[in-house]
Amino acid sequence: MVQRMLWALAGVALVAGVVLFARGDYTVSGGCGLVALLAVLGAGTARRERDRRAFESRFGSVDALRAELDRERFRAIEDQHGRPAAIKALRQTYPGLTLSDANDLMASSV
Repeated sequence: MVQRMLWALAGVALVAGVVLFARGDYTVSGGCGLVALLAVLGAGTARRERDRRAFESRFGSVDALRAELDRERFRAIEDQHGRPAAIKALRQTYPGLTLSDANDLMASSV
């Protein structure tokens, strides 16, 4: 919900900024651009926080995920496409997983 509101705020601020820029009010237009940027950053943070909470409620820890991880699937991806592709697939499968945790999982258990 917060994420949608922030995206809406970003859209409104961006449109207002463009209109004000076209009218020649550069200072307020810049302020609208700044509001839009901050709203987009906030929406991204809200999404990551939501994913992190979902991950923690499902697994509790990275060690719990390690116990149920389909190692063969991610090993096959790594063999065919390289480690970055395997890490990307791991993070897409488990959205709350941080980049460093995904890298550690690939290095240690897969």
